[in-house]
Amino acid sequence: MASIDIKIAPTKLVAAILGVTSATVINLHKRGIFEQTAKGKYDLVTASAAYRKWQRQNSKGSDLGLASLDLRREQARRLKLDNDQKVGRLIPLDDVQEFGTVMAGLFTRGVETLKRRVAAVVPQKNRKLVDDECRTIRQGIADQLTAIADGKDTGGDSRPGAG
Repeated sequence: MASIDIKIAPTKLVAAILGVTSATVINLHKRGIFEQTAKGKYDLVTASAAYRKWQRQNSKGSDLGLASLDLRREQARRLKLDNDQKVGRLIPLDDVQEFGTVMAGLFTRGVETLKRRVAAVVPQKNRKLVDDECRTIRQGIADQLTAIADGKDTGGDSRPGAG
């Protein structure tokens, strides 16, 4: 298997990482700010360091150049997040919460159905046990969903006393 040098990147990738256009990368190369390793290829580490140095030198004593660079990086980060969401790598929080609510409803209806079916075949004297177990299951589901909503992964069995 051939090894790939991830430090060497084409013009478009260097431009995306630096938050500039491909034309800007080519112009900076022509001005001698950084060198190509091959036609249309740049060393990411060297190009990034040279670009930051050039930005600092051209900020004329102000932080405007660096602030502009930070702004472009933030815009690139947000664009990546938007793209990740569009291709399904990220799910909006509202969708996750809605899914949790739907699942809680399904579980609750399932427990109630189970309770009715069990109650139909269990003698009257044991129905309190069925009611208690259903209540425990419902509370466990509610606790689990609350933990998920709070960002805590409880894992395992959520019933009181379970392990």
